[in-house]
Amino acid sequence: MNINSRTRRADARSRRGVSFLASVTSLAEARLAQAAGADIVDCKDPASGSLGALPLPLIAEIRAALPGSALSATVGDPVPDADVVAARVAATAATGVDFVKFGLLPDGSARRTLARIGTLRLPPCRLVAVLLADRGVDLDTLSFLGPAGVAGVMLDTDDKDGPPLPGVMTAEALGRFVDEAHARGLFAGLAGKLRLSHIAALKALDPDILGFRGALCSGERRVAAMDAAAAADIRRALGGPPRPSATPARDGATAPVAGRRGVRGAQHQSPPAFPLPEAGAEALPVPLPQPGRLPSGPMPAARGRRGWERMS
Repeated sequence: MNINSRTRRADARSRRGVSFLASVTSLAEARLAQAAGADIVDCKDPASGSLGALPLPLIAEIRAALPGSALSATVGDPVPDADVVAARVAATAATGVDFVKFGLLPDGSARRTLARIGTLRLPPCRLVAVLLADRGVDLDTLSFLGPAGVAGVMLDTDDKDGPPLPGVMTAEALGRFVDEAHARGLFAGLAGKLRLSHIAALKALDPDILGFRGALCSGERRVAAMDAAAAADIRRALGGPPRPSATPARDGATAPVAGRRGVRGAQHQSPPAFPLPEAGAEALPVPLPQPGRLPSGPMPAARGRRGWERMS
């Protein structure tokens, strides 16, 4: 993509605002993020790793408490075992979140993992692959995401004691990642120790999502409590009005959903019943769902769609 084309797209996005993903560790933080105008409330446990997973019952509790918010959840730090990743994806999707984020490793296991995930039958949701910039990014991986039913891809960092994403990859490399994702019909997100000072330069690269954790917390410490004023600062810098009802109500009523091509109409179905671990139980890894525990009919159209269009 030439620079003029990217600039025109970035200018258009600047007028409507890049989607704001706020990672939260509790229901209280989820409510705070919603009030601050986060477009996507992201369930994640920073104390458990770069993509640490919250307990499944807590994710389900947040889903029930915030029926009108777009909700995402990570499934835990990436591992090379495709069956383990698939099990985590299936269990997390069953909590009713709108986006399920799973990491891919640059060790040759990514294609096996994507092939295994492509066999799952999930309730309506969007799958989001996460590549860890400081562990190496192979852009060829992006060509395998769409066929596996993945809707979007994000960059993040693994070492949270290391530099932020813009210190790991050049602006040119980040822009190439965004362009490659868009060329394949995927939405693109950037995260990884991002701070308020990074926003202007990253918005110029035309990403769909910018994700934050540490910048939202007291003292910019990712394991500290979320700070309402810091979250509000991020919202203002990203531009666009807060969208507290960014996804459809869970009862099936139509409402707008924040997306790569603007805000589109969408309609949710309630997820099927799926037994979750008892409170306090270790959430992951979990066994793969047995046949019949998740829908056995045709794959929901929303699952395989690239871009944030219509969920049905």
